[in-house]
Amino acid sequence: MTQVSYCPRNPKNETNLRCSRCEELICPACMVQTPVGARCPTCARATRIPTYNVPPVFMARGIAAGVVSALALGVAFIFVNNVLLLVPFLFPYLHIAVVAGIGYVVGEAVSLSVNRKKGRTLKFIGAGSMLVASFPISFAIISVFQQLPLLLLLGMGVAFWLSIRRF
Repeated sequence: MTQVSYCPRNPKNETNLRCSRCEELICPACMVQTPVGARCPTCARATRIPTYNVPPVFMARGIAAGVVSALALGVAFIFVNNVLLLVPFLFPYLHIAVVAGIGYVVGEAVSLSVNRKKGRTLKFIGAGSMLVASFPISFAIISVFQQLPLLLLLGMGVAFWLSIRRF
């Protein structure tokens, strides 16, 4: 005569399965299949890789660094724009390079402030920071040309890509 065993987590489920590590009874509902066998949820607890584990404090630092650097570089572009216009035959190309450089610096500021961690959330922070920088940049260009040239939109796209590529 066999003894009826019940899962400690789900007392209504009969089971004869045991965790391959701690030998605790587990039912199929709470079993976690791992490469070394069935484990209970406690033993199979997965942790994130430290590079991708971004705590809220780091996210706040990333947001602060991204927004501050984006605003500073965006406002600096307003003043640099007048100097860049002194070389008219390089008009869109020099501007594209400067805007792309702003994207690179914003992304690097976010990356350094979070100790080079990676993750999707940091991509959003980098893109959002670049969005903050795009307002003064667009204002500087539109105030001079009354429109935003297509090549500068390409430069903005490159800047956004550079701000998120390291995450």
